[in-house]
Amino acid sequence: MEVALRHKGIPIGEHRAHQIKLAEYDNRDLIIAMDDENLFLLDCILAGDPEHKVHTLMEYTTRPEHRIEDPWNSRRFDKCLDEIILGCRCLLEHLEHK
Repeated sequence: MEVALRHKGIPIGEHRAHQIKLAEYDNRDLIIAMDDENLFLLDCILAGDPEHKVHTLMEYTTRPEHRIEDPWNSRRFDKCLDEIILGCRCLLEHLEHK
């Protein structure tokens, strides 16, 4: 993934993913999942989603049912990154018009 990010000129920075904890739910306005496995695990960890904060990234695109495949399994890092960029752009547009 680092190679794909560098190829597009996207800095990696110091941020690293971490698994969300139930205690974090109240402090978040929006929780984004990439695929159905993420949705399932979020549902388990958060004991549901009573405030409807959990969404998929592609939900904000013209293909809301689409899920971003895990690039570690498919090895298709460029495709995954293109989908993430599209999803982020559409999410930002959605938030700007909210």
